[in-house]
Amino acid sequence: MWKKARFPTFLLPITILLGVDVFAQSSSNLDYKPVTQSMLNDPNPQDWLMWRGGYENWGYSPLTEINRDNVADLRLAWSWEFAPAAPGSNGMQVEPTVYDGVMYIRHSNEKYSAHHAANGDLIWEYSRPLASEVTLEPGLWSLDNFGQVLIATIANGKTFTWNAGAATPLTTRASLTTSGFATGNNPTASRLTLVSPTTRHLCHFGTETTIGDTTTQDDMFVRFSDQEDINDYTATAINTAGDFRLQDGTKIVGAIKAKETILIFTDNALYTMKFVGAPFTFSFEQVGTNCGLIGKNAVVEVDGAAFWLSPNGFFMFDGTVKSLPCSVEDFVYDNFDTTKGQQVVAGINNLFTEVIWYYPSAGASYNDKYVVFNYGEPMRGGVWYTGTEARTSWIDAIVYPKPFATKYDASSNGTFPAVVGQDGLGQTKFFEHEVGTDQVNEDGSTTAVTSFIKSYDIDLEQRQRNRQGQQIGLKVAGEVFLAMRRFVPDFKTLTGNAKVSLGVKRYPQQSDTTTALSPFTVTSSTIKKDTRARGRFVNVKIENDSSGEEWRFGTLRLDIQGDGRR
Repeated sequence: MWKKARFPTFLLPITILLGVDVFAQSSSNLDYKPVTQSMLNDPNPQDWLMWRGGYENWGYSPLTEINRDNVADLRLAWSWEFAPAAPGSNGMQVEPTVYDGVMYIRHSNEKYSAHHAANGDLIWEYSRPLASEVTLEPGLWSLDNFGQVLIATIANGKTFTWNAGAATPLTTRASLTTSGFATGNNPTASRLTLVSPTTRHLCHFGTETTIGDTTTQDDMFVRFSDQEDINDYTATAINTAGDFRLQDGTKIVGAIKAKETILIFTDNALYTMKFVGAPFTFSFEQVGTNCGLIGKNAVVEVDGAAFWLSPNGFFMFDGTVKSLPCSVEDFVYDNFDTTKGQQVVAGINNLFTEVIWYYPSAGASYNDKYVVFNYGEPMRGGVWYTGTEARTSWIDAIVYPKPFATKYDASSNGTFPAVVGQDGLGQTKFFEHEVGTDQVNEDGSTTAVTSFIKSYDIDLEQRQRNRQGQQIGLKVAGEVFLAMRRFVPDFKTLTGNAKVSLGVKRYPQQSDTTTALSPFTVTSSTIKKDTRARGRFVNVKIENDSSGEEWRFGTLRLDIQGDGRR
């Protein structure tokens, strides 16, 4: 009933058996009758009401007029020309719907038409205007444990369970009917779920007001199960199931556990959800506004404090919402595609007291940059640094001794150990972090992990002098040139080589000029380096660019003196 055509057009050929009557309504006597559920349950053999014909999913017709004896007599009855294929397309496959003698066809680009099944005459056609660009949220999963049972909810979809304690867990798929942990009575459309700490309620966020009716999904609605029963959501006088609707925002973006509290983030506000017992079960309190979460996975928790990325800055919550002063905020947001906020991934590296956010830069399809906040450094506002490595998920050293992360590569196809399902959809690589000095690839090759740190522009402050040579008045920065004669390396750790470069300039708005002797190669035995650098401003950059190199710098020691005003 269909044919795959490539270019320049699509043809839908229909074949008939010569001598066999074909039923069709006349164009002057079209009486459209609605399709009922009973028709779908037991379709008329002359109709084709859904994909593959019916709920049995057979994919062939039960009619007996065509058989092996007369199939060779089939001839083309009519054809219909489709719109040209989109650039780069290999064509499309069409499985029409047939009902009461009328064939309904879906074309490319959201165009539909109805034809007399017998002769192909057009009855009507409709084309829906398409937006020039549509942005859809990714299908993120919410994963949480209910004891040894995994609870998994697909964004705006259903909730499944998988029992690690089953007899054959590795050959058993997650389902709605897992023995002892069924979820058939759960909402069928929720933005995300998690299990409440200590009380073990299964909480749905951005879910249905009427369970089982996806048209009632409310992005600000919260529903929670009875305690210890993940499949009971009917609130009664003798259980603790219930629901609540948040007010500030348009949708719930994420939720995270913070000790005995659940933090709920909308796109504009932060709420706390705390267990208080009967009769309300949970209390909900708004604790912040204009601090919404940019993506479901853009928040992490450290010892009861939460750190997150919003569409307009960095925030933390430790009992009160606080804006995090960030020295690289402009650098990050000036090249951040915030429309892809759901791709942002936050992680914790407790070994180095780091909070990491991976995000997509402007023009990138996937995460390709990161920004790190070191909350453990004793410096006002903390220490921030940035990089260009890409990760799409992260888990700290909790179950295993080292952090683990994944990276998605759209240009490669996975081959190891085996591709399960459809291939050609890119490749995800799995990394163990904080091991060695370089990245070891899956083929055994090594990629150097480069790094650098660069100082701010250093200048001299000097008071003006009177005729007697005495310094008077206020200090003036950048008034005189400086001469940097040498620097003394102070590496606490240095494996391999490090390179030190000096950048000088005369005015703040100028670009750096790297000095003629830069870069200086420093080893563990280097005592000093003579530099001969001159300018109103100088900065120092320390880096490594080869494999097998590791360094940790101590105190910066520079030999600098004034060198005139020209």
